[in-house]
Amino acid sequence: VQGSAIVTAADAWQAYRLEQQTRTITAVQVKVEDLRNKVQISDEEISAHYEANKANHKSAERVKVQYIELDRNKMPPVEPPAQEILKALYDAEKGARFSNPEERRASHILIEFSQDKAKAEDMARTLTDKLRKGEAEFAELAKAHSSDAGSKDKGGDLGWVRKGVMVPQFEEALFAMEAKKVSDPVESEFGWHVILLDEVRAPSTRAFEDESVQAELKEVFAKKERETQFQDLSAQLELLAFENTALEPVAQKLGLEIRESDWMTRGAGEDIGKDPAIRQAAFAPEVLESGENSKPIPFGPDALVVVHKAKHEVARQLALDEVRDQVEASLVAESAAKLASETAAEVLAEAKAGKPLREVAKARELTLQFEGDARRGQAELGASVAARVFKMPRPSVGSVVVEALDSLDGSVTVVELKAVNEPQRPDDIKEKLGKELRQIREGIAGSEFAAYQGAVENEIGVKMVKAPEAQSETPQF
Repeated sequence: VQGSAIVTAADAWQAYRLEQQTRTITAVQVKVEDLRNKVQISDEEISAHYEANKANHKSAERVKVQYIELDRNKMPPVEPPAQEILKALYDAEKGARFSNPEERRASHILIEFSQDKAKAEDMARTLTDKLRKGEAEFAELAKAHSSDAGSKDKGGDLGWVRKGVMVPQFEEALFAMEAKKVSDPVESEFGWHVILLDEVRAPSTRAFEDESVQAELKEVFAKKERETQFQDLSAQLELLAFENTALEPVAQKLGLEIRESDWMTRGAGEDIGKDPAIRQAAFAPEVLESGENSKPIPFGPDALVVVHKAKHEVARQLALDEVRDQVEASLVAESAAKLASETAAEVLAEAKAGKPLREVAKARELTLQFEGDARRGQAELGASVAARVFKMPRPSVGSVVVEALDSLDGSVTVVELKAVNEPQRPDDIKEKLGKELRQIREGIAGSEFAAYQGAVENEIGVKMVKAPEAQSETPQF
């Protein structure tokens, strides 16, 4: 799919032409910020705006909660266990934690079947004979002939291998070999393997008396004990929170500190209030209306929190005195934006009447934002204005095109477009525009493959249960 993406020289030229095109402009900006000090807002206007928009000036319902937190990482210290307990734990964990199975360091040369399986086998046997006769080094042959891209540059080295890692045929041959020997060709679904057993590492078990084993056993024991403590205390926390209508007896019984949160609304909060589950519990009827404790709420991966209402404020209409500055700022912004729009309209009219935009700007003491040949994304113009400059219609010979372009902050830029300047077409487009060809091809290939993949997933019905883990650098033959 990706290999079939087609890009023509005309596509490359069109992309290059649009990218390199410049536009000769004069741009004058009527800035909202420059007009704010010209706006005067009366008390009557503020009062009228407040009355007309009362619904926008209400405080959100909010609540503060008392809470206690049971943290798995803050369990009491665990007393060191007796040796008998450690020995029992060692016996239980020995196979998985303290024993290392036999490992073998191997190298291989992979000859893929390609179109002729018998021919591939002949090649594998020829390489085996050369190695056994000492006519060549294994690493040299691997680099020259192996089809395994992951190991050939390392002389075929696969590193240390233990049972259960490789495919059965490869593993059976490897673990039946003697060290420093070369195997007969081994067939697998990947092709023919010529295997060299470099070294054998015998199975081993770390002794119970080993200091590192003792330290690890104590840590395993402590971790298990802390987890048991946490589970026991979690059960007590749930029961006590249910049986009591206040946090004090729960905190006293479990030795936990009662803390108080900042104000939180249903949609936002600080500290524990950032957690949506905490906010949901704080505004639940049993907490907010009945004054009960919440159930234990998971808080991060290692903690449980129980909340209790501390303070509650219902949504209310804010008085004008509380929001006067906000209302005035809104009116100033609206008026300044309106004044900017009106001023820009006057500038536009003068420019369309034939007066050069530069002279109009000078007469009105306006900001000359840019003058000259602008490129796409010209920083001085800002992203939104720069994009629209390149959508303006081409001026006819001897004339200009003038438009007013709004900015997000309410400012208006009046642009006088004098000319559209095209780059020169290269004689050999494919050679000169190789970068553009590659970029377009990669973009088309990516889009087509994504569409193909989406269609296949939709047809089959794929559900991603767990994201795949990163591939090992060593191929698992």
